[in-house]
Amino acid sequence: MTGPGQASYLGRSTAFTDSQFVSLIDGSITATYILTGSNGDTLTLDFVAQGTNVDGGATFAGSYTIVGGTGHFAGATGSGFLVGGALFLTATDGIGAFAIAGPISR
Repeated sequence: MTGPGQASYLGRSTAFTDSQFVSLIDGSITATYILTGSNGDTLTLDFVAQGTNVDGGATFAGSYTIVGGTGHFAGATGSGFLVGGALFLTATDGIGAFAIAGPISR
């Protein structure tokens, strides 16, 4: 999954994951996302969340931990909360959004 975003310290950015797992049994979600700023600096975040099915999609809430970074964010640490949702358009396509909030330290 990949998509555009806006982040306080990254500015215009791209969020990408090829490591996301959603349990259809209990709704638990784990993922590792890489946020890349327009200058190429990255933040790597591990997500842990709980999903809830809603008509045509899902909502989710949980937490994240910063597990890496490059450029200005090399050595970054931090954690916080996340919320989001997704709308399923077909069996293999959809749209979604999430927001995160929390401090970053170096």
